[in-house]
Amino acid sequence: MPEIIIGDQHIYYKITGEGSHTVLLLPGILGTIDLDFGDVIPLLNKTDFRWVCWDPPGYGKSRPQDRQVDDEMCERCANYAAQLMENLGFKSYSVAGYSQGSLFGILLTSSYPDRIKKLVVWGAFFSDSESFDMVYRGISNLDRWPKAKLDKEKGCQEFQGPVAVYKLPDLDTAWQTRSICGIMAASDHSTIHKRCETPLFS
Repeated sequence: MPEIIIGDQHIYYKITGEGSHTVLLLPGILGTIDLDFGDVIPLLNKTDFRWVCWDPPGYGKSRPQDRQVDDEMCERCANYAAQLMENLGFKSYSVAGYSQGSLFGILLTSSYPDRIKKLVVWGAFFSDSESFDMVYRGISNLDRWPKAKLDKEKGCQEFQGPVAVYKLPDLDTAWQTRSICGIMAASDHSTIHKRCETPLFS
């Protein structure tokens, strides 16, 4: 299986498509390549684009190590993503992040603006709150998950740990100098696909 080791962290990834425009797909909280993008990847334009997706550090097949949850988690994962793309030889690319992947994408763009062509985010959240804490603890309870999602082959695992406080840097420069597009969260990926009538990447 395709894997890169960055420090002591194993990163599992997949690449599909032969296009000249590379896009990094970042799954959401508790998400993996197959859980978040498994139904989307077959629908993507693979002629004009090359798609790179990972199991985030500590999720799915990106082990060892297990996910370390602390105040630096988002910055650390954004840097892992940058190192992954650098190690794969991609110097310039776009980023599409879902949920927690949106935070990684925003931080990646703000830290490495010269590398990012466009950033697309949907389902993003910006800080810890009482409502987020409730949602987080709800989705981490696998008893409430559909049985179809509880597939060991897709890398699903129980997730325990405190809710980290996500601190984002000043993004004024990144937002003014980059083409950044936001999409409202949809109920499922097929709905997101149907809503995107205007090309996000060109």
